[in-house]
Amino acid sequence: MNSSGPLVFDKTRYNYGKHYSTSSGKYTAPSSGQYLLTVNLYTTGTANVGSHFIVIDGAVATYIREQPGTASYRMGITTIVLTLSAGQSIWVTPQFGVGGNNIHGASVNAGAYLYSWFAVSVLSIEP
Repeated sequence: MNSSGPLVFDKTRYNYGKHYSTSSGKYTAPSSGQYLLTVNLYTTGTANVGSHFIVIDGAVATYIREQPGTASYRMGITTIVLTLSAGQSIWVTPQFGVGGNNIHGASVNAGAYLYSWFAVSVLSIEP
């Protein structure tokens, strides 16, 4: 995963309609409506616990607050309902040096499989 600009979740499990770009890290709404966004970040590093931002077309919509773990491991998760217009994009912007220094796509810690993910579900579409 990259360390500046939009965070790229480069492995996808489901990407119906290809509205999430694994090269840019942005999800682009295909239609106007309400969307449910959930982001989970697994981070490590020596920086203080901090925040990472969820951005809609360049404006911060909300943030993901990390919770301290053991041995410098941290998790941050947020779920938000967003009203988007067709063509609007959303993404996660990591704030390194404020929160965890490294964001992990997948890792095994003490036998537990930990990973970061980004999920968008369509709740309703405007006619």
